[in-house]
Amino acid sequence: MSRNNREKGQVLYLLAIGLVALLGFAGLAIDGGRLYSEKRDVQGTSDTSALTGGLYLTKVDGAITEAAKANAIAAAKQRAVENGYDINDVTVTITEDGVYYYVTSTINSAIDPTIIQLVYNGPLAVTADSVARVQMVNQFALGKALFSINETECKSMRFQGNADTTIIGSGIFSNSRCGVNNSDPCHGDATLLQGSSQTTIDGSVASAGSVCDKHDSLVSDGVLIRQTQVKLPTLTEPDCSGLPTFTSDRPADGSTFQPGIYTNGIHLNGNDSFSFDPGLYCLDGEFQINSKNAAAVGNAVTFFMRGNSGLHFNGGDIDLRAPHNNEWKDGANRYWNGMLFFFAYGNTNDLILNGNEGSYMEGTVFSYDGDCELMGTGDTVALDLQLVCDTIDLSGTADLMINYNDSNHYLPPQAIDLVE
Repeated sequence: MSRNNREKGQVLYLLAIGLVALLGFAGLAIDGGRLYSEKRDVQGTSDTSALTGGLYLTKVDGAITEAAKANAIAAAKQRAVENGYDINDVTVTITEDGVYYYVTSTINSAIDPTIIQLVYNGPLAVTADSVARVQMVNQFALGKALFSINETECKSMRFQGNADTTIIGSGIFSNSRCGVNNSDPCHGDATLLQGSSQTTIDGSVASAGSVCDKHDSLVSDGVLIRQTQVKLPTLTEPDCSGLPTFTSDRPADGSTFQPGIYTNGIHLNGNDSFSFDPGLYCLDGEFQINSKNAAAVGNAVTFFMRGNSGLHFNGGDIDLRAPHNNEWKDGANRYWNGMLFFFAYGNTNDLILNGNEGSYMEGTVFSYDGDCELMGTGDTVALDLQLVCDTIDLSGTADLMINYNDSNHYLPPQAIDLVE
């Protein structure tokens, strides 16, 4: 064979290899684009399917039963079918961790290759997974009148007064595991009842650690010594945008505070008697009542303690009530029904409530990182408060009565988001 014939054979061989390579690149471009487009469509449908199941759960009236979960799964699958996918290719599951429900939707799809089938035999598989997280809270902080958040501190909830304490319509919960491994409940206890008078609680006395009743003064319908620790959902802080700013700790008209940002806090002294219009009060300084003769009255109010501002009520005739009927929204268009005092995350300053016997407060007090101390002087201090604080201390000389009404306290809004 001549040299020219040999070279022609090599050219044909190289040309064949080049054509295969070109077809491969063309296949990657064409079928790869189709695969990407299908992946995007499947992912979008998977997201919609998971969110549909989550939305169904938020509309369930009452407990989330297995039947309710099955209906949510069916709704999620149906949404995928409406988008053109075979129901046999859709898998939906629902799990929970005590705070959230997770709706997971998985869709399997495939496309037939056009050009790449010359080098690859079979359909091109596409799979998409989506997880919708649903926050379902029927009660905030287990619906307990007193809830201490701290997970490790001993005596995170303390009853130390020499007067009777009565909680009607609810119970208490300490999230601390202190003393959980001690046989003696008073050796490293999470909840300490050492007041010299009687403590009466309608609901259970629950604790992740031990409970010590030093004087056998506790009267309760049910005592639950050990319970699993609880993780509270993270709350979005109130939005103060759009509010006017006040540099004075006194009302501009001399009698009535207006919702706004108070850069120097609010201070009531002597015979001060002020009212608060409905709305959100954002404080960068202390909120103090320093006289038993001072008076503060406000309905449908929420106080947001920003930075490291504290709250000290040392006497005074107090009548403060949280909003309940969507009276107003914050700067982010959110309602704050049931929230009376909200301490910013990271605010470790104390909250001290020491009102006169005629005082009344209604709503939830939330201080994730701060200590709450509830005292009273006189005969009987009656409240409808829910205290949710890092630690809680009840003391004072007045009989304390908390008449807990669930409808008057904060309930976080149901929320759905995609976490995967």
